[in-house]
Formats: sequence, C-alpha cells, structure tokens
Amino acid sequence: LLPRLDDVPGADWIRFSSVLVYSSLCVITGRWRDLHRNLPQWLAAARERGNLRELVELDAYASMTELHRGDLVQARYHFEAGRLAWDSSRYTYTTLVLDRTEIFLSLAEGKIPAALALVDKLLHAIKRSSVALNPVVSRFVDQLKVRAWAIACVHAPNDTKLQAQVRKVIRRLRSSKVSLYVGEAVIAEAALDSLAGDLGKTRQRWREAELLFKEHGIESHLAAIRWQLGRVTEGEESRAFAAQAAEYFEVHGVGNPSAFSEMLVPVARVGN
Repeated sequence: LLPRLDDVPGADWIRFSSVLVYSSLCVITGRWRDLHRNLPQWLAAARERGNLRELVELDAYASMTELHRGDLVQARYHFEAGRLAWDSSRYTYTTLVLDRTEIFLSLAEGKIPAALALVDKLLHAIKRSSVALNPVVSRFVDQLKVRAWAIACVHAPNDTKLQAQVRKVIRRLRSSKVSLYVGEAVIAEAALDSLAGDLGKTRQRWREAELLFKEHGIESHLAAIRWQLGRVTEGEESRAFAAQAAEYFEVHGVGNPSAFSEMLVPVARVGN
C-alpha cells in the first residue's frame, strides 16, 4: 500500500496514519524484527515530509524496539530524540506515547523508583487532559500500571500497599475481556503468587497466560512466558518451552532473553 501512495495527491495523512497504526500493532504483538527492519526508512521519510507527530511517535517505537532487543543505549537515544522534538506543554496522545516509552525504558534500565515516579506523573497529567476521555487510553494506562507495579512488587516484597494497588488493576483488566489485558492481569497475579511462595499457582497462571497469548498472536509475551515455563517445568515439556522461546528470540534479535522475559513476566522466585 505505502509505495502506491507516493503518487497520490494529498495521501500523506493515509501514509503516516498507516505507518503509526502498523508500528503500534507491532509493539503490542512483539514483532521487533519488522520494526527493526522498517523503522530507519520510515523515520527518514517522516523527516523528509516534516511530519513532527509521525517522527516523534516513530522514535518512541524505535526506542521500544531497541529496549526489547537489548540495546538500551540506542533505546535511550531514540526516546531522547523524540522527547526533545515534542512540545509537551499540552498533554496529547503523542505525549502519552513518549511517557509510556520512558516508563518502560526506566524499568528496563533497572530504575524502578524512577519508573514509579513517572507512572504517578503520567496519571496526574492524564487526569487533567482530554486524553482521559478515550476508553482505549484507559486500558492502555491500566496495562502500564500493572506491568510497572508488578515489577516493583517483586523487588519490594514487603510493600503490601503496592500489592493492593496491583490487585485493584488486575480486577479491571480481567473484566475487559481483551486477551492482551487479561493476559497482563494473569501475569501480575502470577507475580503476586510468587511473592507468596506459591510456585504451583505461579506455574498455573503462566500456563493460562500462555494459552491466551498463543491464541491471539501476542508473540513477545508468549516467548517470555515460555522462557519462564521452561525454567519451572521438567523433561520434554521444559525443552519444548525453551526451544520455542529461543526461536522467537533469535528471529527478533533479542540479545538478553533473561532480561526480556523478566521485564514482561516478573517473578519473585523460580523453582520446582
């Protein structure tokens, strides 16, 4: 479609909207190979057209791509380029994309207190903006909260207040009936189960999430779940989970499977 739009007058808005929607779907499903291959030319085209929103959001998606592939230096570079170019004095969807990227990047860098502070800042900003009226954004934010807070929980096992916050968001995500969000809720439940030392329940949750992500093509979460299951199962099943995860990591250029998996599927303890 995109090459055919080159000679169509006034079709730039279709081009950049298509690129942004496709990039967003790749981030959701974990198609990092596609993004890594295509983003350089998409960024160059956005600069040539002078479309600031497209350029900034693509830099955010490039940051997400690099952080999942394990290159945190390049991830930080793309994020900073997008942040520097964008005027965030008025809170918009593009600002949310940047803020969300910064939170995930901080988590990947191990800056958990900073990530939690950024979550609080984002929640405050959204409440004061029209972005909050979008129900899709609401679920997006719940996904972000449960991911960040679950990771924080496994690093602060005595923070019962934070655990209560996670459980509250889990209930909302469970009620959404959207497989991605339900799966995120199940992962967070597994993290809390691991905190309680219930590794049998943790495995059970991971198996539930594995089926959800497999059915709906959420490839990154599926690989992370399988990597974790490969560590806590035995025999042929364990080898199968590990091989399936390894295939995804190789295809998408994931340089640090352990960090990748623990970022998407946090756990306090792993064992049989």
